[in-house]
Amino acid sequence: MNDVNQRLARLARTMNERPELEGGSGVDEIVQVSARVVPGAQHAGFTIVEEGRTITTIASSHRFSVRLDEISQYLLQGPCLDWGRDNRDVVVVDDMATDTRWPAYRSAVLAETPVGSLLSLETFTAVGLYGTLNVIAEQANAFDGESIAVGMSCAACAAYEWARLFGSRPQAAFFSSLARQEIAELAKGMLMERHRIDADAASRLLGFAPQAVHSCNVCDGSWP
Repeated sequence: MNDVNQRLARLARTMNERPELEGGSGVDEIVQVSARVVPGAQHAGFTIVEEGRTITTIASSHRFSVRLDEISQYLLQGPCLDWGRDNRDVVVVDDMATDTRWPAYRSAVLAETPVGSLLSLETFTAVGLYGTLNVIAEQANAFDGESIAVGMSCAACAAYEWARLFGSRPQAAFFSSLARQEIAELAKGMLMERHRIDADAASRLLGFAPQAVHSCNVCDGSWP
């Protein structure tokens, strides 16, 4: 896990130092990193779902991610739609060949791609809109608890970057503040464990002011 920790900590620091990334470059970077650092992963994609049925691929490391979203859009079936309906943090497909939850989706995926297993991880949720980080392997049973834990960390990074793309929207600003806090705490914990240093020292290594790590805007529950 040391290499994974280093990559995620470095990514968190990069995000903090580049507050004005343009376009989707930050999200694309996180997707590429996710495909490399999540144990068992080979590909990844970041997907936005609007009103529970309009699916948009924002970034992908491979065409398989795009094709899975296209299949879900056409059939209105699949993990990214299931997550929104059931409000779960993660939807796991251990073996695409034997999964029975979405028969038409499964058949299409098996016919058109070599995808064997998949994680669909929460990134953010808002009124009528949510995002998922989808992590893909061509082998069945490729993911375990460690995969989910690392994937959730990557999903938090993706949430933060997506929020920064729409920072003028009040709900996006709220998600950005939550994600910034989560990423800072994640990276701090990694450095504290690896280097046996205290929280303030870890904050300084990451380039965060210690007090900033603990600050977070409070949502008042009012949405536009």
